[in-house]
Amino acid sequence: MKKLLRALILITVSAICIASAGCFTPAPGKSGLCRVVVSEGKGFKCRSPVVDVERGKDAEFTLIAEDGYEIEGTDYSDYALSSLSDDGSTRLTVKNVLYSSVVEISVKRAQPRYTVSLMRGEAFSCEKYEQKTAAGQSVTFDLNFKEEYTFGGFSESVVYDETGADSVPENGLRKVTVTVKKIEESVNLRVIPVAAGIAASDDHNNAVRYDVNGGEIIGSTGETFSIGFKRRADRRPNTHTGTDKIRREGYVLIGWNTRADGSGEHIGLGSRFSAPDGKSTLFAEWSEYSPQSMFSGVLIDREDTGRLYAEGEDKKSLAELVAESDSDDKAAVITGYSGNLARVTVPAYLDGYPVAAIASGSFEMKYGLETVIFPDTLEYVADVAFTYCDNLREVYLFDNIINFSESAFGYSSAVSRLHINAVLPPAYANTENAQLANKLELLHLNSSKKPKMVFFAGCSVWYGINSTVISQAFGGRYEVFNMGVVGGTCALFQIDLILRYLKSGDVFVHNPETAADYQLLINYDFDSRVFITLESNYDYLAVLDLTRYTKVWSGFSKYLSGKRVYMSGEGFAPTDYDDGLEYMDMHGDHNLPREGGYDNGGEAYEVLSVFDVENGGALENMIECYTSVKAAGADVYLGFAPVNSDALNIRAGYELENYLESGLAGEVNVYMNFDDCVFGAEYFYDTNYHLSTEGKEVYTAKVAEKLKKAMQ
Repeated sequence: MKKLLRALILITVSAICIASAGCFTPAPGKSGLCRVVVSEGKGFKCRSPVVDVERGKDAEFTLIAEDGYEIEGTDYSDYALSSLSDDGSTRLTVKNVLYSSVVEISVKRAQPRYTVSLMRGEAFSCEKYEQKTAAGQSVTFDLNFKEEYTFGGFSESVVYDETGADSVPENGLRKVTVTVKKIEESVNLRVIPVAAGIAASDDHNNAVRYDVNGGEIIGSTGETFSIGFKRRADRRPNTHTGTDKIRREGYVLIGWNTRADGSGEHIGLGSRFSAPDGKSTLFAEWSEYSPQSMFSGVLIDREDTGRLYAEGEDKKSLAELVAESDSDDKAAVITGYSGNLARVTVPAYLDGYPVAAIASGSFEMKYGLETVIFPDTLEYVADVAFTYCDNLREVYLFDNIINFSESAFGYSSAVSRLHINAVLPPAYANTENAQLANKLELLHLNSSKKPKMVFFAGCSVWYGINSTVISQAFGGRYEVFNMGVVGGTCALFQIDLILRYLKSGDVFVHNPETAADYQLLINYDFDSRVFITLESNYDYLAVLDLTRYTKVWSGFSKYLSGKRVYMSGEGFAPTDYDDGLEYMDMHGDHNLPREGGYDNGGEAYEVLSVFDVENGGALENMIECYTSVKAAGADVYLGFAPVNSDALNIRAGYELENYLESGLAGEVNVYMNFDDCVFGAEYFYDTNYHLSTEGKEVYTAKVAEKLKKAMQ
């Protein structure tokens, strides 16, 4: 086909040349031009395949080899090939053109070429976000960071060198050159921007030393082991989960401690800790089993434990499973406890059989019980297993429990403190809802002497606030943090955790979603998302007073079962604690570009009615919450989250604004009007409250203007 095409072109060219007595009929005003055409072929592309050139001059083309091919040559008698190293393309120079010609390109099979690309972000720019190279080669990216940022590494594991991270900004930009080395596959890299002045994450593993502290390393006679971790500027490392590494006869591992006698800082298995310069030693923290003689139980077939909490035809009573047990592989079910200890550590084994379940009523009316520690063998805790344990306040357990009844501690649990030790790998670390733990890290690691300005609400604030613009609006006086994550779950516990980092001179800005009863502090229910938000650092749960919230154990039960289902899904890939959505910058802002023009299809955005807000006790709850913030020394300002004007009941918004403003007068400054937060669909990305990149800038400007005026 190519030969026929070439012949037709040559015949046509010959006829034209004869008719015009010249080389080629030129375009008007271009006398004496010859046309050179690069013929289309397999294995390559040509950016501009047709070039008109003066007779006797050279014609140049840019050829791009497809993956698995390289340019070999042409059928033209006089040509040159040269590599364009900036993007991996090839320059073809057809020399001394005397006649119009069609040039055939020959290619050959080559080593695969891989694509290395960077995900775009607001903190930096790059002239070329994508480059191709052969296996084993390197590519270099020149990054230009905004003055307040610098390079903090990649979220993916690649080998790289970087220079210029400590450079003085030029024209408001900090230039960093990063060379990604020894490329063996195509990869899409997420750049981690960090605040200038904070040490960037390095490319080597540090290690923490773990002392087994009376235990033994499985399969080894050693007393210590080390686990490397990659240091990051935006978060502390997570501890080793330990249960598959060490053991101690007659004890359960309940965490790590900075001191061997347990008097130092307690860190749960898999939770985060401070490791200055990577030179930390953590000691295993053990709890000795309570005497087995205090426990009574029965044996069932181990594989049938799940039938105790199954639904439908698979469900069996404990009595039925005991009667039907015929396997040599058995598990123990605790049915009673006769002791009166204040601290009970449930043994992992009874008479040599693993403890897999605790039956209803096993710990009924144990008034002296204050702390209970469950073993990592436990699979199921039944309804009212700990009913009428009125003084039970503290619980240690592992996240590999499959089913934990929402009424395990009775119907009015007094348990106020929960320690979760991780056994399973994190399932949600790279999801949006899981980012609260990472955002709290920003507050925890903040070493600035400036006062903080903390913005809080759901994802409308996450997508809607540009912290850098806010900081500039206040002349850099405040260190600004965006703590918005998810508006559809309990807001009170999030505020309680943020409150731990507020001090005198700080500013707390609450811009709640007007459709969310959680955000207006009407609803204190826990659901599974509460535990998802803190999966990357369960220790944040341990500092909460759980009696302040409702449906805690219902939410925990749904979290456990939901995580199991999620992890068993086809195609599920376990995540790692180092994973995370790297579109969050060091202020907590969402920093990936987002197009506007969201079409909600007429879906209404239902602003809460004054009737619902009043009957839900919103004013009383908000005042109580804001009073705690002010007691820490921080000022409080209340605004509104951005909302799509499409299908919006604006009148309900005005009514809610008036109700809150009058009801909170003297308690908090309502610094925005509802009107200030209503925008057209062109400013929204994928929901009625996720702003586009442009929408974020418009909303942020409005917030900065109104807040600055209110604070004068």
